[in-house]
Amino acid sequence: MLGHHTRLPHVAAEQAEVLAVVVAIGIAGDSAVTSVLPTSDSTSMAADSFGAAVADRLTEWPATVLSMLPFILFVWVGAWAARRRILEEPQNHRRLLRWGAVGGLGIAVLGGLPMGLLSGGFLHLDADTASTAKLLYETSGFFGGVGYLCLFGLLALALTKAMASPRKNVVVGAITALGQRSLSGYLFQTLAWTLLTAPFLLSLGSKSDNPTLTATVSAVGVWLITVIGAYLLQRRSSRGPAETLLRRLTYGRRQVVS
Repeated sequence: MLGHHTRLPHVAAEQAEVLAVVVAIGIAGDSAVTSVLPTSDSTSMAADSFGAAVADRLTEWPATVLSMLPFILFVWVGAWAARRRILEEPQNHRRLLRWGAVGGLGIAVLGGLPMGLLSGGFLHLDADTASTAKLLYETSGFFGGVGYLCLFGLLALALTKAMASPRKNVVVGAITALGQRSLSGYLFQTLAWTLLTAPFLLSLGSKSDNPTLTATVSAVGVWLITVIGAYLLQRRSSRGPAETLLRRLTYGRRQVVS
């Protein structure tokens, strides 16, 4: 079965190549018609109350689930890498990780370039080509995710060489602690973003003169809080609350205590 799935990355690459050709043809056409930047609006994100947001989510979820099906590629890559312990033993896969980092991030940058230029007003496309550029940007993002994984594998290898134990370095130890409590960190960040951005709560984006700067500062601040929180739990030798709950639901109370 795994052998049949080895064609999945090739299919994604072929789709990205086709989209790139279509975008290149559209750019070469030099259309005089300027398209509005294509975006996907979410009704639930603009809801003025929590109840309205929940109701909108119920109708959005089916389409969202269907749109996420192509991300099965991520699952395949993760299973393939785990079977070969590529991230657990990066010293045995240096060449693969280097190629993955350079190739994956390179494809992501090139694939996202038309969308970035269009967003900045440096490129003018007709509506059809603009939509294809957005699809190319989204498709190439898959390779960017693989590239970042490879880059983090190389970074982990470098840090491992630089120190005998991550606990000897506060920064590395804190980031490692968050990785070990990633579910708790993810849920906390989700709640934090809801509090900070929802129109019926703080809605910082609509109140700021510079939404981009506000989003950047908020992102860094929320992430730092999760890092510090995870590090404090690590110092107490405690799991994250979400990880503890998941283990209790999976294995029962006695297994968690033991």
